[in-house]
Amino acid sequence: MSTRTIYFNGKSFDELGLIITKTVVPPVSHKKYKTVSIPDGGVIFEDTGVLDPIVFPINCTLTEPGKLREIYSIAAKPGILILPDEPDKYYYGMLTIATPQNIILHWNRITFTMTAEPYAYAVNNPDVVPVPETEGDHKIFRLNNLGTADCEPWYRFKAAAEGELKVWLEDEAKAVKIPVKANDEVSIDVMRNNVKIGASHVEYKTEGDYLALKLKPGQNVIRTRNCSDLIIVFNERWY
Repeated sequence: MSTRTIYFNGKSFDELGLIITKTVVPPVSHKKYKTVSIPDGGVIFEDTGVLDPIVFPINCTLTEPGKLREIYSIAAKPGILILPDEPDKYYYGMLTIATPQNIILHWNRITFTMTAEPYAYAVNNPDVVPVPETEGDHKIFRLNNLGTADCEPWYRFKAAAEGELKVWLEDEAKAVKIPVKANDEVSIDVMRNNVKIGASHVEYKTEGDYLALKLKPGQNVIRTRNCSDLIIVFNERWY
């Protein structure tokens, strides 16, 4: 992998005859705010909890005009973009060509606009096997989210016995509960919004809000009952 090129959907700009002419600064997302009237007649700005998409330009010189058709084809669908200064992160979105074709062919200059989801995501998401600890009558797992935003993990729990698997972060009253048999492998994928035992979907018999099992940046503790082991993919992300 070249260290000074951009990759989009696995294709490097080098392969497309594109040379980056201006450093692409890793972008950040911005929060959306709304105005709220207050009794004294003034207004305050309130966080909506929504983030704007990340939008940034990529300026290039085209060295192989014969590859322009391939460039248009690649830019026609959304995909994963990796910047040279952040090879461990990717952005997902649409890469559009902002320069008219006649200008591209005359000046061999091309500007892309990347419109991405409001996070950078980890390129490598390995399986992590945390060591369980006993706390009272349940097990806990200490988990460290290295991103700067809440992450949406993929959990895989192994049921210790037949009965009910319970999983929660802070308040046991809000625990996720799933009926299980001994040694069942229970998957809770927060990012993809599903719960499975083996290959079978079991969202319909899952109690509690499993989408609330996001992890905050830094140290987290997840608590379980009737669980012998856990494998987690963090799916870390950055603002």
